[in-house]
Amino acid sequence: MRAAITGKIIWNEAMKAGLVLALVSITYMFLGIPIGKIGSGFLSTAIVTVLWIIKFILCIWLIGYFMKKMVADYDGVTNTHTFRYGVIIALLSALVYSAMVLVNAQFISNAQMMDQLNTTINSFSSMLDANSRQTIEEIKGNYVQILFFSNFIWCFIYGTILSFFLSNGIPSKDPFANEHHEDTKDNQ
Repeated sequence: MRAAITGKIIWNEAMKAGLVLALVSITYMFLGIPIGKIGSGFLSTAIVTVLWIIKFILCIWLIGYFMKKMVADYDGVTNTHTFRYGVIIALLSALVYSAMVLVNAQFISNAQMMDQLNTTINSFSSMLDANSRQTIEEIKGNYVQILFFSNFIWCFIYGTILSFFLSNGIPSKDPFANEHHEDTKDNQ
């Protein structure tokens, strides 16, 4: 007999699923670092783009897989449960992934990221006045924190929207099911 779904089960299962999703994104991030060092040519851009598409499709598939697995493993799972489960997965995976982005930006690839940021700022500096340049320099000091929070918010919102759409069909709804449990037998 399968166990009934509870809030504790949802959180425990979401922690595992969130970690798996975060690891997929972290793997993509760290595969992109050596590829980015090849240069800014067509080949490196194409490889990074193909890897991103694979990561994108894999993350969507994994969330759907984990939702379907929860429906198969526990009794009483509704669309509300799967939506809540997906939101918690999104929250936890966004937190883990964003923390790793922060570690990467602060310690692992700091010089490379600052070089890219400076190059971008320098390309626009001729169009900026003194106040705008000063503001950008102040923002540069908080770049890593801004990167963490913006990435966390983006991943969480994306995961929540994805969970909304996926949970509408997981568990699947049977349009012919007798949901009111009415007695359909003829009274004789």
